[in-house]
Parts: sequence; C-alpha cells; structure tokens
Amino acid sequence: MSHLIKTGALLLLVVFLGACHSNDQSSTSAENTTENEKNSPPLDDVDVSLSQDGETISSKSVLYCLPSNNCSEETAKRELRNVELNKMTENASVSPVKEGEEITIHIDGPQPEKISFITETQRNDGFYISDEVVDGRSFVIGGKGKYTILLTVQWENENGEFEGRVSQAAKLDVE
Repeated sequence: MSHLIKTGALLLLVVFLGACHSNDQSSTSAENTTENEKNSPPLDDVDVSLSQDGETISSKSVLYCLPSNNCSEETAKRELRNVELNKMTENASVSPVKEGEEITIHIDGPQPEKISFITETQRNDGFYISDEVVDGRSFVIGGKGKYTILLTVQWENENGEFEGRVSQAAKLDVE
C-alpha cells in the first residue's frame, strides 16, 4: 500500500512541478506571436510518441486532455493523481532500449511548453521512482534494468495558463 501512496504522491509532485516550471521561450514582438500562431496548428489533435535510433517505443495513452474534449487543468490533475504505472502498463509491450542513449520525443501538432517524465523501476531492495523535466525533445535513462515511465507533455498560452496535457506510459527494458 505504501508503494501506491509513494507513486501517487510523486505523480502529483511531477504534475505540480511541471506547472511551476518556467517557460524560457518568449516572443520578441506581437508580430512574431501572430506569425507563429498562423503557422502552428490548433491544439485539438496531437500525437505524442517515443523512439530510439529510429525504432518506435511502444506506449499507451494515459491522459488526453485538450480543448477538443473540453478537458480542464483540474481534470488533468485529478486523472493523474491516482496513476499506478505498473497497473496501467500491465499488458503493455516491453520495448528494448539502449542504456545511455537518447530517447526522442515526437510531437505531431503544436510544440509544448513543458515536458516531464517519471521513471519507476524495481530492484531487489524495492521500488525506485524519479522525476525529471525534459530540456529539449529527448532524454536518457542511465541505468540498466526494467523501467516503467510516464511522459507528460503540457501546453500553455502566452500568459502561462493551462491549455492541454497528454501523458503516455511505456515499459522499457534498458540494456
């Protein structure tokens, strides 16, 4: 039971950290913002996937919270609050990945302001959970073993207000 509480608490922490993480990108003028908005597709249909060395990593959609389905920030937080990674990926395919090599995040749609992920792994002496904010569009898992990850991608408007969130879960065998 304590494992479930720890997992839930860490997921909640990551969601809040993602919301607090500052956006380093800023527009230099209203003209640039208008031009970017014209070139950026609307946030109503987004696809998020992972790969390593061109090979797709199998993942499962855990949360799809966008304007097209009238999802709010409160709904997204509530949905992720009780996530149990091992349970939700119980029947998922395990993807082999190479230790220390980049896992690339592909986003088909508008580019998000925030990306974070949680890893959970089990070793002989218990479960280990870590969370990180992604800088760029890739991340690395440094240790060999079997991992379950939850990748969360979030969009915000120019005022830093929530616009949408998508989360994917995957099982990895890091070799």
